[in-house]
Amino acid sequence: MDYVLETDFSQLVFNYRRKLPGSTALKVLDAVMDGRRCRLTDFEPKTLGLCTPLGDILAGAFDKGMEPGDWRLATHPSTPSEVKSALRGLWESEVLAKFAQRYQLG
Repeated sequence: MDYVLETDFSQLVFNYRRKLPGSTALKVLDAVMDGRRCRLTDFEPKTLGLCTPLGDILAGAFDKGMEPGDWRLATHPSTPSEVKSALRGLWESEVLAKFAQRYQLG
């Protein structure tokens, strides 16, 4: 399979998560991505976004400075806009960039 559609990808991740209880988020993603090629642009942005079920797994795998739930500040109504903007920037430069680099998503 050359490309992973985001709906298939999300479902695969959640299925592997159930099959591999106790595995780290990174091990689950490694299992799903094994032998698959795709580009970051093949994913719907909202699928890989902050505060989504898949986003929580990506945060668990690639962000070492915050807990996945800490990213919820980016969507909380009382969070100042400057903080939301900074979190979105970190998401793209840290989490998504590491995801793309690890799996050569180009």
